[in-house]
Amino acid sequence: MRLEPPRAIRRNLSATSNGKSSRKQDECIQSKRSRTFSSSMPTEPSPKESCSPYKVAEKISIIQTMMVQESSTYMTSHYLHRAAVTAEERAWLCQWGFDILDACEINRTIAVIAIGYFDRYLSNRGLECVEVCLSNQRDFQLAFITCLVIALKGRGSMEVRPTFVAETMCEDMYSPSEIMNMELQILRTLGWYLNGPTPRDFLEHFMELLPTDANTETASDFLKAAIRKAEASVLDYELALEAPSSLAVASITSLMNNLDPKKQIDLGAVGWMDRIGFVMGVALGSTQNDLNVDNEDILLLSQSI
Repeated sequence: MRLEPPRAIRRNLSATSNGKSSRKQDECIQSKRSRTFSSSMPTEPSPKESCSPYKVAEKISIIQTMMVQESSTYMTSHYLHRAAVTAEERAWLCQWGFDILDACEINRTIAVIAIGYFDRYLSNRGLECVEVCLSNQRDFQLAFITCLVIALKGRGSMEVRPTFVAETMCEDMYSPSEIMNMELQILRTLGWYLNGPTPRDFLEHFMELLPTDANTETASDFLKAAIRKAEASVLDYELALEAPSSLAVASITSLMNNLDPKKQIDLGAVGWMDRIGFVMGVALGSTQNDLNVDNEDILLLSQSI
């Protein structure tokens, strides 16, 4: 049986698209929403300001630290083997999360973070609580909804009441106590590590490695397009288990291969890709009209997203 979102959410989505909202939906969209990523996730890159020579080493060090994090504490692994749920059901739930946040005008990166929690939690095969979630759709869906709540609270600075989740989001499919118990279960399983890097984090730091004379408008448009590509990639189960840095580089590579040569010049693509390749430890050599990727994994990823 295909997973469906609670009917109350479908009604709320419909009401939002018509310019209306219910009282309970308004409760979900607290005034705190305006704080979501207001300081840590700018929408406009500032390559000329951020990439002065004395800051490049600092930026590279930050990226390398993030790469250590993604390959240790925040790793994921394949978890759908011998499971009662499928990759298609996972993708549907992830899209549902994006739809909810779009309707509430909340930054989509929150959904990417929630999906990361979800995949990391379920990667712990062998734990009884994880095996239960993978054995039936009800608990699988509860785990995803709870991960979304954790992301809204922890990274979105929002107040999300268990009663709202139970009554409005879930239409009493789950009780407030079930949601709170699942939340504690997930947090304990993740070791309370909730601030791992996302593909967007890597993309924004890569943008800070642009040459100082890069065209700011072109860079801003490129970043937005790369973020959209990276966000779409996490809907795919296989791609979502790749390292966030690899998804970020693959998004850049995919876009660069189809970018107008003049815009490549505007970005200073040759020097920029060399810098990214140096940080990642892969060959991303670039000519004016062609991008040569020697790393097979990155090349395959860039062709998939």
